[in-house]
Amino acid sequence: MEGDIEATLEDIDEKIVHVVEKVNSTTSQISQLNDKIVQLEAGFDMERASYLRDQRDQLLNELAGLMDYTWYEDDNGGVTIMTGGKGLVTPQGASTLSTAVDSEGERKLYLNGKDVTSFFTKGQLGGYMDVMDDIKDNPLINLQRLVASVINEVNIVHRQGYGIDTPSSTNNNFFDALQIYTKDYSAGAYIDSAVISNPATLTLDEYDISFTGAANYVITNHQTGATVASGAYTPGGTISFEGIDVVIDGAAAAGDSFFVSPLSNVIENFDVSLTDAELEKIAASDSDTAVSGKGNNENALRIYELYHESLSDLSGASFESYYRGIVSNVGVMSKSASDGLSFDDNMLFELQKKREEASGVSIDEEAANLIRYQRAFEAGARILKMTDELLETLINL
Repeated sequence: MEGDIEATLEDIDEKIVHVVEKVNSTTSQISQLNDKIVQLEAGFDMERASYLRDQRDQLLNELAGLMDYTWYEDDNGGVTIMTGGKGLVTPQGASTLSTAVDSEGERKLYLNGKDVTSFFTKGQLGGYMDVMDDIKDNPLINLQRLVASVINEVNIVHRQGYGIDTPSSTNNNFFDALQIYTKDYSAGAYIDSAVISNPATLTLDEYDISFTGAANYVITNHQTGATVASGAYTPGGTISFEGIDVVIDGAAAAGDSFFVSPLSNVIENFDVSLTDAELEKIAASDSDTAVSGKGNNENALRIYELYHESLSDLSGASFESYYRGIVSNVGVMSKSASDGLSFDDNMLFELQKKREEASGVSIDEEAANLIRYQRAFEAGARILKMTDELLETLINL
């Protein structure tokens, strides 16, 4: 499931890159048409300029499907296209929109070196960016958090119990233990190790360790941006926070950052730790059978009770209620997307209708006329052919 979601995100990411390329191609063509229109109208060649204006209008319509923008036409006949208060197409030419993944792994859009991601809320670009954020911030991370909580909470209780093997085994995980995933965004420093030091205090949050200088760091919650801890950096020293120990080594510099997560790949790696040959190690009992001579199922019942128990790493929710929340949230997102699509389709239809009314041109009428002219041309061609054949017959008499 996690793999499917990740594959969807990768597909969306590729589409964003493709749309950016298409935007640049379209704005470049508009800029070139601007130059030609200005030159033709300056020479009073209005007929050819009118033809190019139609081409430019078509490109402006195509661009509107890709992104949101504002535009105006100057006295010379050229159009200026603005997005986020910045010129995308100006009399000086077209600027290049670019995209890259930032130091936190987020897809960003840049115009002339400035981050303009927040200005793209409509069109294909805005849609893809919104969908990517919605998937990352809602279904994916919530599902990862639920699975991580099941692993961590069940293992904590299971390690306290005893199996029925001889001697009774204890302190065993039922599921494969959680692993810490990290990513370095530094030229000179690197994460040497990252482990869970205390499962009981693990919050299942993701973190960014950012360096404000070569000797100082700040740890923030990746989702909320809240500061978790800060301190002085010692190469090779252990940085401890919320149940996690991280060792960073090397020469750090201001602007360096490191991503730390107990959630990445957690669904993909979800598996039972005990093998079929180790079933006797399942810690169902809360007492050592080697001492008491018999076992019980008290620890198994404690694990079962986790299903309905309020858990701090799920913000007070239980496994059951948290899962219901995920399903409900996905349903709301789906319904909202469906309603939004229906509304926007109707709005687009009405706007196109009003544009046709304002211009006095109906696309349907023009299509009907085109077919009528085509049929008339075909009829005329037949008449010419018949006339030619008749003339040839008369000549040969």
